[in-house]
Amino acid sequence: MASTSPFFIFLLVILFTLSLSIILFELALTRIFSIVLWYDYAFMAISIAFFGLGIGSFVIHIQKNNLKTPKNKSTIETEFAFSFRIVRYAIAYGISLPVFIFLIGYIPSDTSYIYLFYLVSSVPFFFAGAGMALVFLAMSQKISKLYFADLIGAALATIILDPMMQSFGAGSALLLISAVVVGVSTCSYYFMRRRKITTLQRGQERQRTLYSNPQPNAEIDRRHT
Repeated sequence: MASTSPFFIFLLVILFTLSLSIILFELALTRIFSIVLWYDYAFMAISIAFFGLGIGSFVIHIQKNNLKTPKNKSTIETEFAFSFRIVRYAIAYGISLPVFIFLIGYIPSDTSYIYLFYLVSSVPFFFAGAGMALVFLAMSQKISKLYFADLIGAALATIILDPMMQSFGAGSALLLISAVVVGVSTCSYYFMRRRKITTLQRGQERQRTLYSNPQPNAEIDRRHT
């Protein structure tokens, strides 16, 4: 799998989107917690992010042997299998953001229920961590370039955070992030699916061409037999 392959570009796009949205979500949590709870609890966003991302990555780590595709699978089938798993977690992460907004409104603003805030807030990070771990697992030999896309996404998030919060507010900003993640993930999945179908069709056409136009040596051997 070359570094300029469509699959590698797919990984870069997904990783950039996840990194961008994760930082935005983490920083938005600091504002949400300072309003829903007290401002002293805004620091919880950092520990929640580490917890959710770590658990998601750990789950992929203990499953990595089961995630390996059989050796008899073609390259395009292997890439599509990885892309399906990655997109599945990315979409789950995108959907979990509006669910988080919905649930957070029903938790009483009391420090006695702080464990509920912690658990509900960590679910989106879990899905994002699992998706990012799959990206690095899919092409670990290009981890430096993948990490570069990760850093670019995180850096961009810190730049656009304040304008987003000023324009939309924390809740609406999270809904926008959710829409972007789901949209990019869905488009990327259909791109990889279309590529798989096109590649398989070309392979079938090439086989039909070979069978319909046998090589001269094969024709000579057939006559001798």
